[in-house]
Order: sequence, then structure tokens, then C-alpha cells
Amino acid sequence: MVIDYFPVLKDTKYTYITAENDEIYEMTIDYVSEDMMQLRTKYADEVNISVIQVSDNKAMMKLSQEESYFRKNLMNYPGNMEILMMGPIEEGRHWSVNGGGVRTITSTTAMVSTPIEMYSAVEVTTVWDNKRTVEYYAKGVGLVKSIVISEEASSDFKDNAKITQNTYYLSEIKRNYKLTEEINFYFPDLKDMKIRNVSEKIEFSTNDITEEVFTSAYYDVVKGNVRVLPKNSRINKLDMDMDHTLHIDLSMEFLSGMNVEAMHEGMILQSLTNTFGRFFGTEQVRFTVDDEDYKSSNIKLRQQPMKVDFVRYPLFYDVVVYGGTASGIMAAVSASREGKDVALIEQTSHLGGMVSGGLSYTDHGNIKVIGGMTKEFFELAGRHYSKKISWFYEPHVAELIFKKMLQEENIHVYFNSLLKEKGGVKKDGTSILSIEMLDGLLFYAQNFIDSTYEGDLMAKSSVSYTVGRESNDVYQESFAGVLPPLGRNNFYYNLKAFDKNGTLYEEISTRLPGPAGSGDEIVQSYNYRLCLTNNPNNQVPFSKPENYRRERYLLVAAWLNFLKESEGRSIKFSDIIFFGPLPNNKYDINNSGPFSTDYIGGSYLYPEADYQQREEIRKEHKEYIQGLLYFVTNDEAVPAELRADAKKWGYAGDEFVDNDYWPYQLYIREARRMVGDYVMTERDVRHDKLKFDAIGMGSYNIDSHNVQRYLTLDGYVQNEGELQIPVTPYQIPYRVMMPKISEADNLIVTVCVSASHIAYSSLRMEPQYMIMGEAAGIAASMAIDKDTAVQHVDTEILKKILIENGAILEVSVD
Repeated sequence: MVIDYFPVLKDTKYTYITAENDEIYEMTIDYVSEDMMQLRTKYADEVNISVIQVSDNKAMMKLSQEESYFRKNLMNYPGNMEILMMGPIEEGRHWSVNGGGVRTITSTTAMVSTPIEMYSAVEVTTVWDNKRTVEYYAKGVGLVKSIVISEEASSDFKDNAKITQNTYYLSEIKRNYKLTEEINFYFPDLKDMKIRNVSEKIEFSTNDITEEVFTSAYYDVVKGNVRVLPKNSRINKLDMDMDHTLHIDLSMEFLSGMNVEAMHEGMILQSLTNTFGRFFGTEQVRFTVDDEDYKSSNIKLRQQPMKVDFVRYPLFYDVVVYGGTASGIMAAVSASREGKDVALIEQTSHLGGMVSGGLSYTDHGNIKVIGGMTKEFFELAGRHYSKKISWFYEPHVAELIFKKMLQEENIHVYFNSLLKEKGGVKKDGTSILSIEMLDGLLFYAQNFIDSTYEGDLMAKSSVSYTVGRESNDVYQESFAGVLPPLGRNNFYYNLKAFDKNGTLYEEISTRLPGPAGSGDEIVQSYNYRLCLTNNPNNQVPFSKPENYRRERYLLVAAWLNFLKESEGRSIKFSDIIFFGPLPNNKYDINNSGPFSTDYIGGSYLYPEADYQQREEIRKEHKEYIQGLLYFVTNDEAVPAELRADAKKWGYAGDEFVDNDYWPYQLYIREARRMVGDYVMTERDVRHDKLKFDAIGMGSYNIDSHNVQRYLTLDGYVQNEGELQIPVTPYQIPYRVMMPKISEADNLIVTVCVSASHIAYSSLRMEPQYMIMGEAAGIAASMAIDKDTAVQHVDTEILKKILIENGAILEVSVD
């Protein structure tokens, strides 16, 4: 019977060698069934899988192929059923085979000598046009010898064909054999927050289910460490996708049995990724749970695969806040207080944005509208100075308070981490799945919050936004677009734009503004909010910047001398600098007058610039202000009394010490502005002030700094763009932080909010950013709890939580 020559020998290894002992291959049985067996043939550099079915006195090769991944069971796959041997077994019996060949039983009593013993065997010869094989099968053993003879024709003459012959003999039969593989099992070390590994040899017997062996091994190997596979969980399926991505299907018990934070769950997934990705030789692994997208209470992977990485692991959180501004800190802390795992990613090495970066003389507006966590911050500042509350504080004190607030909530803060400029955001439809940093860190979260001044996460998530000023007909706003000269920060006397030699002063554009009310794509001016002191014991002198040129400041000298002559008075340092008094004889300085610390025209390219260009723009602003201070302190073109007054001042010697006493944050008054389904406009700030979805209040003036400085048609210099319009308290709607749901359903924006230039000029104050940040953190938590889009958060419940936390959503105005 044919079956006698194709015995099923479980847990047995056959080893074959060539006559010269220089080539070896091994054969074992992975799986057997009633009439079928799957053979694994391991050569030097590859593994071949063949499935043989023995039935009706025939042995048939169902399929034969290179192994796609370890111990994949192919017995139920369709095949071409090529006959290897068929009964009755008698000499001369023949049949056709694939490729146009003929297979014949050429002997039933062939004697075969092998390194093991002499066998009586059935000889089966197969002939094709240019190849012949002779195989010898012994009863109760199987294949004991094979000869492969191939003929390779020359390019010109058949007679010159090259004949090659390889002969293989059975050299060893090893019974009770178990296939052994050495595997590196990875697991989280939560104490040191690292992923470690241990190497272990794992045995596979015939008919062992690969997934079950791996599951059992993981239980045993990582005893005493964090369990990668929770109790009663299992690996349902291992499979390789067409793009060579390993697919791991886990049981539902994997999710239900895991009682860990998002970060730890992510480390567990990375451990599985590294273990199986390395073993199966693939770079990425896709997870499902009972054949559904991976979705736990912490993590939604959807169809996105994870990458094998032995250096880093992806960081999983409930909420990821991008931007360690004051707004971002409020968002992170409020989400954490709602019980969520939160990461805060800061682009620099310091926290707090402008609040700790120089803007210490707070633009608070009506203090009645400031409550909740925002007021908590100012109360903590007051406590530092033994006061009930302090709206004005030293920069380093603000950063200390922020650090303490974050530490108390055990929030993970990542410093000096910038979003990749290309491909940094991965989305599934309208949902952000992950964000990747330039330094390689990869963050997954259920909800993301953009609290940067630039709105980079928003922009890279394909959310609609605008830059610049709308014309007055876009939202029917009275003060939109190009403005007539307004305010004290303008040249309120006519000053010639040319020096006595007829040369146009520098820092003046020859390009005229557009018509009044027209829109443009330029933004209001930026500066640095320096911390100065007139205390000689804590003072660092103003120094000449590297690229100093006095010519760029001759316009301010002309203005100051003109002012002195026109008004008949002495000129002081405060004629070009605003001094906001702070504790300990320090001052927050800001722009004052038509030529001051605002670098008019220097901000235009910043919103859309890449990181390198932005750094150059920051440097230009720094050198501009350094040069201005040096000029008014030392240049003889400046009135002598002003020079003498300015020399009394210097940088505070105990602020921004690690940055040469210079603030860390450029004052980005306005950059990108989101365009959501709802856009807040002048009407909402001045007239239509009540909102059904109010999450806080604003009250500061509509405050836009100058946008451009230009040469007028009659030869004078003029600034354009400043606007100071008082407002009374108004409600800030939740909608202002919402992208269009068709663009992003798990992103909240707390700084570059959906507002027109006019409305934003009031909203852009730090207390309002902080108020919106607190609401955003709570809303992100609520969206997770309800498994809904951030746009569908119940704002009545959100308002209730905010009020319980002390937020001010309405106030009576005397």
C-alpha cells in the first residue's frame, strides 16, 4: 500500500546529506491529520513547506512552497494535487505530472545504501525535457535517497549542454524530536520605564498550535515581571499580510484582563510587537481583538500597525497636549484631574509660554471673569508673595508654579520635542491616530489638544485655518482689514521719512497698505517681553548684538528728537518702553510708541515658516530689540537725557539665567487661526455676547498691534494696524475650539482658535488661553468617557463641571 511508504512519524526529524557531506537539509512534520501531513524542510537559507495527502492508495503533493511565516498551517489551503506515488505498486506503472513530465515506478526492489543502513526501496523516476529525478522510498521509513539530474543548455549548441547531478541520502532519523526555536521575549519594566527582554528556547511538537505555544511561553517566561498577556488571554491568530505586516489577533480577555494605564498598555503592545516582529522577520505588526479593530479604554489603534523598535517604544496616553504654554498646562492638568493619563509635549526646554517667558504684567482685563484653574494659578503666585492673589509676578516664579501643578498630577512632560514637519500626523479618516516627533518619539492618544502659539498640530492634521486679516465684508466687521492711523503707538506728528540727505530711513516699507477695510495675509507685530531692573546689584548691561547696524535705528532717534522739540520736554526711556512693575524691583517691558520693541514687519513669514526659518526669525527679533536698547543707551543721535535714563537699566540678572537673561518665548501675538464650523467675530465680542455653550469669559480690549510701517504718498512715515477698542465681558463658546467635524473629530485647539482677526485680538490674552485650556482638558476626558467626537461633548455637563471647579461663565457688569 502506498501509505506504507509515506508513514506519519510525529516528532521525528529526518536529516539528509549529499555524497560529499557538504550539503544538508532537515525534514520534520509540523501538522498531521487523518490523511494529510505538513512537512517542514529546512535548507541552509530557506524553509520549504509541503503538504502531502495519502488516500485511495495514492500519495499526492497538495502544495509545495517557501514558508511565508513560522509554522503556518497550510493543510486546508487548496492545491494542485500532483501524484507522487500511486498503487498498485508495480514496475512500469506511470502517470503524468505538472510541467509536462512523466513519473514512473522503475523498480520495486531497489537496494539503497545510506549512512544509516541498507534499504529495499521503491524507485520512482520522473522525467521532464531537461530534468530528471529519481526517488527511493522505503517501507515504514519514507524517502531514503533522491537524485536530481538537470541539463542546462548552452546558448548556442545543445551538444554543449551542462549536466549537473545532486544525490541526497538519509543520514539520521531522530525520534522524540521537538522543533526548538530561541525567542527573545520582550516585556515592560515599569519601574525604570524600559522594555527589557529575556531569551528562551521554545519547543514545538507535531500538531502543536503555534499561537498556543507562544501564549503559554509568554506566561512562563515573564513570571515575576509585568504580564504581557493577562490571565486567561490568548493569541488567537498569527498571520502575515500581503505587505509583510504581521497580523496578531488577540482574545477579548487581553483587554478585559488588563488593568493598566495607557502608557503601560502601550509598552505591552510594543513588547508584543518587538517579540513577534523580530521572530517573524517583519518591521511592523498590526493588532486586532477577536478580528475587530484594536480598541481598549485607553487605546484605539484601528488599522494602524506598530513598528518594531528596540530603542524606543510608542507612548500611549488618553490625552496628548502639544504645547507647554500656559493654556497647554491648564489643559493637561484639568484632563489629569478628570482621571486621564496625560502627556504634555513642549517644543523648548521651558514651560509656560509667555506667562513664564516675560509676560508677567498680566493682561487680565476685568478680573471678575477669571476663575477656575486660571485663578488658582494667580492665587498660587500670590501665595509665593504672601498675598491672596497676584496678577503680576516674576517669570521664574510662574514656571515654578506650573512645574508644581504638573508634578502634583504626575503628568509626563516631554521637552525639546517638535512635531515632524512632514508625515508627523497619522489619521484614520477624521481621527488622529498618532503624532511623531523629530526625535523619533511616537505618541498615540484618544484625544489631542493643540495649545501651541503656531497651531502646528492643527495645520498638520489638515484642519482649515487662515493667516492675516479678513476684509470687513467677510464677517461684516467694523474694524476688520486695513485701518486708518489710530492710537498712541503711531506717528501722531507728521515725521518726514527721509533724513537730511534725502535718504529713506530704514525699517520703512515703500509698499502702501491696501484700501481701508481690505484684507491681507500679514499679521500683527511680535516682540520679546524682557524682564528689566534698575537695581544695580541685580543687573546685566545692554550689549551690542552680533549684527548691529545703527542705521536701522536712526528713525527712532529722529522721532525722539522731533518729539522733544515739538513738546518742549525732556525725553525719557518710558517714551519708547512700557514698564509693567513686578515684585522685587523688576519690570515687564513692552512696546510703547511708534518705534519700540515691536519688530514691525518681522512677523509676516513666521506662521507658515519651517522650524529653521522660525529660529532665524526669532534671532532677528532678538537682535532687533538688543540693537534698539544698545542704540538708545549709547548712540549720540539719541537725546542725552534718554541715554542717561536708559543706562540706569539692565536685564534682570536672576531671570532667564540659562538663556543669557533673554526670555525663552517670542511673543507670537497671532499666527494661524483655525476656521471651524463656527467662527467667533467682532459681533460676538461686542454685541452678541451670550452663548449656549459658554466655557469661560473674556473681557480684554480688542487689542491689535501695528502690522506695517510705510512711506506715505506725501513723504511721511506712518504705522498701520493698531487697534484698541474697549469691550465689556463676553462669553467664550466651546465651539471656538472645535475644528470642523469633517476634518478632525478628536482634536481640540486652545490657542489658534476659530476666530476672526478682530475677535482674536481680544481672545488672544493669556488668561483666556488658560480658561480655554481648562475646558479643553475636561472636554477631552468627557469625549473619551462617552466614546464620542469632541464636537459632540454635552456642553451642559461640561459647564456644570467647570462651574463646580470655580470657573466663571457669567458675570454681572456694573
